[in-house]
Amino acid sequence: MSEQIERIENFTKAIIIERTQIAPFLVPMLEIELKGEYTDNPYGRQRSSENYVDSSGRTWGIYDIEFEKPFKNQKHDTHLEIIWIKEGLATIKLGGKVVEEEGKLKLQFFERQTAIKAGNLIIIPPGTPHGIQIQETLKTRVIMFPPYDRSDSLAVEVNSS
Repeated sequence: MSEQIERIENFTKAIIIERTQIAPFLVPMLEIELKGEYTDNPYGRQRSSENYVDSSGRTWGIYDIEFEKPFKNQKHDTHLEIIWIKEGLATIKLGGKVVEEEGKLKLQFFERQTAIKAGNLIIIPPGTPHGIQIQETLKTRVIMFPPYDRSDSLAVEVNSS
């Protein structure tokens, strides 16, 4: 592994652990079978796992989500979100400075926009604005620390000017 890649990976790990204060863990992504029926959500459909507890006693959740429609630009103040792409094509928009204007969260522009496809893993630290534009239904497995809480999904408007 090149020294530069190793430095980036170590830096990313440090940010994730520092911002979320989670213990190291192993998630057997292919071995976890989520039971139950899919339910509709505003972007497609999903099915949820029971919540898991890491070795430090913190909880997290696993979700299979099929995105059929773009989801609104948003951010989560307290959630770390890890998205593993199983199938499909989309464009993800990430990052940028969010400010409050007239009682709404506004973003001047996204810092990064990139195509995503099967096999990609996306790590979205708490406080990071993000949005997805769907080209083909996106089948994902999502891990959230702590488990998803709708009250932590804050809509973010992107300024058009």
